[in-house]
Amino acid sequence: KDASYLECVPHLISLSPVGGQRAREIFKAHYEKNSLGDVVQNILVGGSAHYRKTIHCWIDAMEGLERNSVRQASPHVNKLTKERPKQPEILIMRARWDGLRGKPDKALEAYEMVSNMDDKRVANMEKYAAALRDSREGEKLRILAQRLFEINENSCESWVASAMASDLSKEKEKALSYAQKAKDLNPRNQVALVTLGECAMKMKKTDLAIACFRSANEVKPSLKSYHGLVKACSAAGRRKEAIESAQAATELNTHSAFAASLLGDAHKRVSGDIALKRTKDAFAKALQMDPSLLRAAFGLADACMRDNNDVERAKFVIKNILEKHPPKDAQSKVMLHVKYATILVELNERTEAVQHFQSALGIEPNNARAKSGLEACEKALRAAQANARGGGGAGNGDGNAVDDAEMEEEDGEDED
Repeated sequence: KDASYLECVPHLISLSPVGGQRAREIFKAHYEKNSLGDVVQNILVGGSAHYRKTIHCWIDAMEGLERNSVRQASPHVNKLTKERPKQPEILIMRARWDGLRGKPDKALEAYEMVSNMDDKRVANMEKYAAALRDSREGEKLRILAQRLFEINENSCESWVASAMASDLSKEKEKALSYAQKAKDLNPRNQVALVTLGECAMKMKKTDLAIACFRSANEVKPSLKSYHGLVKACSAAGRRKEAIESAQAATELNTHSAFAASLLGDAHKRVSGDIALKRTKDAFAKALQMDPSLLRAAFGLADACMRDNNDVERAKFVIKNILEKHPPKDAQSKVMLHVKYATILVELNERTEAVQHFQSALGIEPNNARAKSGLEACEKALRAAQANARGGGGAGNGDGNAVDDAEMEEEDGEDED
């Protein structure tokens, strides 16, 4: 009673395999009674015949999105966005579609357009908050959370946005309490459940995290919820469940490089040569699907570094990203330079390693890993020069500029 027809349709589709058909039947009944409300009237002006075609096209698009099928949704989303490029409900649909097909920048752009058009809007704004958090737009996220609270402090969306803003500010306990409040307000909000799971992971509450991610999948399976489940199960030592969750993610979206990389994440926690091969294969497949996917490149490089006979491949993987698919954000650039330098040290190519440590420090002068790596590398080079001059020297002979354990990405702080 307190939600519009357009807000209800996605939930109906997610709850039932015949939800789309029921949505059409409800539309027909209310259309004949002229009782669909202003939201639908505003979105679908232009004559009764066109009105009916557009709503059916919108339902077709929503069926594809709710089933995580880019292929099913694409023709309908393209048609609607071409016909009504500035309608808020269609922009939100487009943002979901862009997110599903791996275009976060475009999704963020669509959500921002909606927010600018209607600054009193609350519905679906938790998805906008998630896009801002993923893009590290901390100030915009803080402003959004504050605005949502001013509109309705008892909405799930307001507390989700506040949880994400606190999480981005490294206020872990506050983020966890806000996410719990959001979940209490709406136990079936998928974004709230995933957010609570992510906050719980950062507080090392793995059982709570696993429960949240499983609940999120019951509401609507997504790559984010499966990603969280893989990490949480791996952290809890539940290797088999982590692998099963990763496999389910690949089945959910067979064309997703991110999903393929989750299988690599799950296998890398398992010891043995077979697991190592499966780890490499999964990350390699992800890179074939998306050569610019940083998490897959790092995963494959790390796996190759574990195999003493495959360090050259690790070098090739990271060099390929640096030269052909350089990331835009500064943090990723720093991580790439440090990773590549570490591989070069392993191959005893310290002169070039120094250059990449320096490149990392040029972007982020206080990066601890780059600093310690550069110091150790320069020390080893000075010792080698002293030995070459016949002066002996007590330099560091092993040449490992950065301790391997230090270079491993921490759980919850990886390059996703």
